[in-house]
Amino acid sequence: NYDFNLIVLPNRDITIKFNFNARSVPAGKIEALRSHFKHILEQSVRDPLLPLQSVALITGPERKDLLERNPPRLVRPEPLHLLTIFEQNAERYPGATAVTDMGRNYTYAGLDTLSKRIAGWLQSVGGISPGDRVGVCQDRSVYSVACMLGIWKAAATYVPIEPGLPAERIAYIAEAAGLKQILSAEALLTSGTVLPDLAVAVEDLIDQDHSPVDTQADPRSTAYIIFTSGTAGIPKGVPIRHESLADRILFHNRYIGIGKEDRVLHMAALAFDASLVETGMPLAAGGQIVIAPAAVKQNLSKLAQLMENHGVTAAIFPPAMLRLIAQESDFPALQKIISTGEAVLAEDAAKLLSARSVFNGYGPTESCIGATFHRLEAGR
Repeated sequence: NYDFNLIVLPNRDITIKFNFNARSVPAGKIEALRSHFKHILEQSVRDPLLPLQSVALITGPERKDLLERNPPRLVRPEPLHLLTIFEQNAERYPGATAVTDMGRNYTYAGLDTLSKRIAGWLQSVGGISPGDRVGVCQDRSVYSVACMLGIWKAAATYVPIEPGLPAERIAYIAEAAGLKQILSAEALLTSGTVLPDLAVAVEDLIDQDHSPVDTQADPRSTAYIIFTSGTAGIPKGVPIRHESLADRILFHNRYIGIGKEDRVLHMAALAFDASLVETGMPLAAGGQIVIAPAAVKQNLSKLAQLMENHGVTAAIFPPAMLRLIAQESDFPALQKIISTGEAVLAEDAAKLLSARSVFNGYGPTESCIGATFHRLEAGR
């Protein structure tokens, strides 16, 4: 009753039959399927212990033909490092706004200066060497962005930590990651949540003028470590290289169309890798980060007002929030929406597609933020 059946007859020899409906399945397609199936079986017979991920689904000549027909389209800049791209933009657009936080604008030159002071303190006072891991445990702010860049300027690894975690969970992450320092906020240090032996308030660093020692930007070094919940509830650290992060950000900017004129909303928790997209996209394009404080994120009307006041043009929303956004005001400036984590409902996308572009992405932290990404189309 099926258009195609694969029948295996085990005797002294194994007989494999391909039964198909010639009216609905082209013979050429069956022949290609037979050839590929035979190719897989031959590999398994030659090496019964061959891991599944090592089994080639297509033949060598077919692979060569596919690669020749589909050459790489993206010319990658060298070196592929988000910090280098940011520093180039700081030289090109020193007076342009890089971050808007609590109604105050910070220029690219100002953000670069902040990050240099943090890098200088880490190197000269904090004892940080290239490859060391530095935690950032604070809420979204211009300081959190400067901390990330400052850690990279010191050639160290950025490890974001959610400030709302219990003290014992923060202690576990600090030990598992081998943190040498934690850049936090004065209020969090006062509360005693963050480890006092490792933590320092970033507010105390920004007024200190420590010049950083120049370090070589290595695209193959680790940019950040994100701790996920883990399969057994134990936090699991996932390291991602600079070249992978830069490649991902440049892809997003090219595919979505993020440019210098864009204002990107930053509302994801620092320990969620979407925050790296929210900050990386505008910094790589010479655009502007618009920070949504925690109190604003939890109130949809306040969030809508923030977006309208600052002319937010691009934002990332989980599907549940996307549904609410679709029912809110028109958001005349909002032109590019990314929704990740799960499938977007067609009716929600339809309400937004008439006036803007909507993109759906999904993928684990291990795949550097996402594995699939697609622009949605009306009616599909």
